Amino acid sequence: MASMMGVWAFCQSLLQTVFPPELRFASLKFFYRLLNWFSSYCYYDITEIDGVNTNELYNAVQLYLSSSASIIGTCLSLTRGLNSSTITFGLSNNDRLVDTYNGATVEWNCQSKTIPNVFLAIAA
Repeated sequence: MASMMGVWAFCQSLLQTVFPPELRFASLKFFYRLLNWFSSYCYYDITEIDGVNTNELYNAVQLYLSSSASIIGTCLSLTRGLNSSTITFGLSNNDRLVDTYNGATVEWNCQSKTIPNVFLAIAA
């Protein structure tokens, strides 16, 4: 096993010296695209805010997740709208849950992306 690891380390260092990082990056990107072409998964990104407006699809997903009785999550986010008596729950940041919809298994992920602060410089 140790000799196989030594051969692997030698080949890896040889490949890193022969092929430039750009070529390695391009070949890995091509390899991942090739694998994704044969993948049976489909990914959708539903943002909470679309530009300056609230995304209605995000709210619909939030309501769907809140109305499903079969959801068991590790950490759920509870919300209640202004002047509303109903409490809705959804996923917390970086949490996931598996749901079944019409016989298909759906995995919901909540990922928070921070927007960098933008400063405007006004010249006088």
